[in-house]
Amino acid sequence: MPRAAIIGSGPAAAGWAARFQLMGWDVVVHAGVVPSSAQGSDLLARAGRALSSLSDVVPPRPGRRSLQQDLAATVAGVDWIAVCPPPDLPAARDLIATVAALCPPNAIIAIGSADHDIAALQSATASPGQIIGAVGFDPIYLMPSVAMTQSRANPAPVVAGAVATLRSLGMVPVGENAPRDTALVETQQALCVVADNVPDGDARDRLLVTLLRGFKTCNHGVGSVLNALDLARDTVSRTLGSVDDLSRPVTTFARAVPLDWTDYNGHMTEARYLHAFGEATDRMMILVGCTPGYVAAGHSFFTAETHIRHLDEVQEGTGIHIDTQVLAGRGKKMHLFHRMWAGDRLLATGEHMLIHVSLTTRSACAPSDAVAIPLARIAAAHAGLPMPDGAGRAVGRK
Repeated sequence: MPRAAIIGSGPAAAGWAARFQLMGWDVVVHAGVVPSSAQGSDLLARAGRALSSLSDVVPPRPGRRSLQQDLAATVAGVDWIAVCPPPDLPAARDLIATVAALCPPNAIIAIGSADHDIAALQSATASPGQIIGAVGFDPIYLMPSVAMTQSRANPAPVVAGAVATLRSLGMVPVGENAPRDTALVETQQALCVVADNVPDGDARDRLLVTLLRGFKTCNHGVGSVLNALDLARDTVSRTLGSVDDLSRPVTTFARAVPLDWTDYNGHMTEARYLHAFGEATDRMMILVGCTPGYVAAGHSFFTAETHIRHLDEVQEGTGIHIDTQVLAGRGKKMHLFHRMWAGDRLLATGEHMLIHVSLTTRSACAPSDAVAIPLARIAAAHAGLPMPDGAGRAVGRK
């Protein structure tokens, strides 16, 4: 597991610590970054709710966090060192020189403050090439952009490695040393307007999440960065060949409950249960060959009937997944039964009848072999499964 060290104090240092840990890195925090363990835990919990809300796939398992008083122990064996140096230049140079002397030679030392010219800090060490600038936008645990700076002292592989690491964190470089991307810059500016004018806290996180998810829907600017990260981390099968065991219900959906999926009762709103089941249906369509290319060629499935049973509640940030059983897949019909889970706790079921249609005539028609054969295959594999509890049940029946 990769390791990051966090050195400095204030919101930037705490934000980097949360970002790395929530993205699956082990984090070693030099004493002084967070005022207290309780405050650090509160920030991590809040950051976790917000950051998981951006992803439409299962978030990484958070890494471990440890606190170190000794600077040498803090940077030992790490891959990335986020340093928020003091504003005084001589003190900042002394700190960077000490860190560079103690850390692994291949570790990236990322300066998280714009107070100093990067070359002035690089010149404090005998290995300037491992030092870059990486200034995040507040709140760093949520914002997807980072102002990255470097100088001629930085070898191209170091710069490429830094960019790859930032992208793995769901971030992308912007600024004078990054390729000009107008949409990226403009969407980041819009986010900064909100962040700068709304007090820090859950309300600000919710507003930023709403904006970011809107950009994702449009695949625009920072939204395209987040979509690319989701695609890289999506573990739900997209082909029948990648399904481990076709004789069992197939996982078709997995993610954490976002902040904007909850209602005035403090749990996931009923519309989002349908949303999640709809996403699961879409994934099953892809599994049986009804891909975007198939739809573009003029055929698809329309949902004719849906029945949802709400069995338990679920709160924001909770990981949920859906498994799907094909009850029938013959001719024009695809009959699905979804179960939604939080761990081993059954939250809801969704039964859906879909009809294959021509998008030209908008009428029912038989699917081509590209869909009919894989659909019949999974229907046959599921034919021996017990009929799910609740299948075929009407509203109000026990």
